[in-house]
Amino acid sequence: MTKDSVTRGRKHKTMVGVPHEYVIVRKDGSQLIVEVISNYINYKGKKSRIATVRDINEKKKSEELLIEEKEKAEKYLNLSGVMIVSLDLKGRVIMINKKGNDILGYKDNYLVGKDWFKTCLPKSITESVGNVFRDLVKGRVKLVEHYENLVITKNGEERLIGWYNTILKDNKNKVIGILSSGQDITERKKIEKSLVESEEKHRLIYETSSDAIMTLEPPSWVFTSGNSAIVKMFGVKNEKEFTSLGPWDVSPKYQPDGQLSSVKAKKMIGIAMKKGTNFFEWTHKKVRGGDFFATVLLNRVKMDEKVFLQARVSDITERKNAEEKLKKKTNDLQRLNRAMIGRESRMIELKEKIRKAKTRKNEN
Repeated sequence: MTKDSVTRGRKHKTMVGVPHEYVIVRKDGSQLIVEVISNYINYKGKKSRIATVRDINEKKKSEELLIEEKEKAEKYLNLSGVMIVSLDLKGRVIMINKKGNDILGYKDNYLVGKDWFKTCLPKSITESVGNVFRDLVKGRVKLVEHYENLVITKNGEERLIGWYNTILKDNKNKVIGILSSGQDITERKKIEKSLVESEEKHRLIYETSSDAIMTLEPPSWVFTSGNSAIVKMFGVKNEKEFTSLGPWDVSPKYQPDGQLSSVKAKKMIGIAMKKGTNFFEWTHKKVRGGDFFATVLLNRVKMDEKVFLQARVSDITERKNAEEKLKKKTNDLQRLNRAMIGRESRMIELKEKIRKAKTRKNEN
């Protein structure tokens, strides 16, 4: 036996009937792990000790292999980026990995043996989720592979977890528990909610706006979409008809500055694509109707590697008409003012002539 084995043997010499492990050295120098059980017997009238030695070398190798595999599995579990937790039939924690402890705020192994539902779920859902679990392990309901529910951390913070589940069974196909992997989706859900609210807000603005909002894409630059305001503003039947047209199809042949609408429209598009935005006044034409004045705001948009323009067209005909009326009235007032000033000047000249005539008469 090795020196260490002899020492351990001396320590255990009074423990009769209890198996002990020793490392023995063979004649060829190789080592062998054995299990020794000793008992006292009466041999020829004397109290003697007899020992049974059993080779457990292969057993120890298997045990060491199992320990190694267990440690490797635990290492993989701890390296995982998701929470992994296993529950027994009573809902007690059998195992939870490092990520799970980190999310919930507990030290290693603290949760092992604890009731998962009472410890890690908000009180508002403890009973309902616990009932589903009990029905599940008893086979009364089918396994839902993916679901979401809140957990509560050690500090009382609620986190939303997305779970994937599998039922654990023994070699007799008997249910012994549940293994679940969970990802903390709290922040993702907040972002998704914010995006949904933002999309809903923009959808309402898009659909209820009195301005015509549309998109147009290269290389043809025909319209690719439009909100409901396009029907009234451009006199089209529907969006399908509108998306068969380009900006020049809903414009008179010439703009007020004398440029061809088809040429100037492409210039305005080019400026927006280069600078990212372009705001200008434009004269549009209804498909079934007359011309109208408008302001156009073009914005360059990049989405999924696709670049296009969004246009917002506001009908300013009433404003333009009001400006024209104001301009006409201003001109009329200016002419009247000039006339009044001229009349006043002539009256002053006439009065001066009368005064001078009276002065000459008096002198004579």
